[in-house]
Amino acid sequence: MSCGKPHEVDCTEILTALDAFIDGEDTALDRAKITAHLDECGPCLQEQHLEALVKARDQLLARSAEDPR
Repeated sequence: MSCGKPHEVDCTEILTALDAFIDGEDTALDRAKITAHLDECGPCLQEQHLEALVKARDQLLARSAEDPR
């Protein structure tokens, strides 16, 4: 995926680092570079939002499966 615009960091690198970025873990890329890219690249920002929603859903489902009610 790419928006077609030139960026300091290629969209492919950003998308590869999104999981760790969303989890607040260290990535091969600096968090500031990822944030700057997301500020200027709509498609990558949408992907970041989608991945964050999926992670939140998965965590909620895992917690509800553990709830012995």
